[in-house]
Amino acid sequence: MQSLVPQHSIVLFVVRTSIVLLFVLVDGVLQPDTQGLPQPRRLREIAPPHLSTS
Repeated sequence: MQSLVPQHSIVLFVVRTSIVLLFVLVDGVLQPDTQGLPQPRRLREIAPPHLSTS
């Protein structure tokens, strides 16, 4: 078992990926709550008009 890679670098990599995943999950959870409010422009551009109005 070679320990050439320091453990702290692996921990930092895991922490970075977990933070990104956490932001993605928070965005996914908050999206349904903002249906009644004016949607951000990027969401309005991605979603087709007939789907956003129904």
